[in-house]
Amino acid sequence: MNKVESAVTLFSQGFNCAQAVLSPFAQKAGMNGETALRVAGGFGAGMARLQETCGALTGGYMALGLFQGQHLPGDKDAKEKCYKSVREFTKKFEAMHGSSNCQKLLGVNLQSEEGQKRFMDEKMHTCKCEQYVKTAVELLDEIL
Repeated sequence: MNKVESAVTLFSQGFNCAQAVLSPFAQKAGMNGETALRVAGGFGAGMARLQETCGALTGGYMALGLFQGQHLPGDKDAKEKCYKSVREFTKKFEAMHGSSNCQKLLGVNLQSEEGQKRFMDEKMHTCKCEQYVKTAVELLDEIL
């Protein structure tokens, strides 16, 4: 199973978008699967349904950090490389989908019962969010 298939499978099993994106990259970086799922647990739906930055992106930011992030004091090159990759990743995602903001991407307020109902009724989980997960994983494969 490739990374995109793995991410979509996790997402269809009820894991959030950030978890689904981070997990296929985590083990390759030396993080166990359970830890990856737990770390990304609060980032779905634009961070706990706050609908800020799309969870597929924040999962991607964590993956980029695992591979490129600064882990030694004073390693400015690693920090800058990671920041550059995050900006590139975000810019490409926004070019494809028009935004990186969860609420703008979905057009509903997930903090309201009405918004959650519309999200479910219109099957946004599969017709929108699943595509954002796929895009994030595909872009990460290009960058990493």
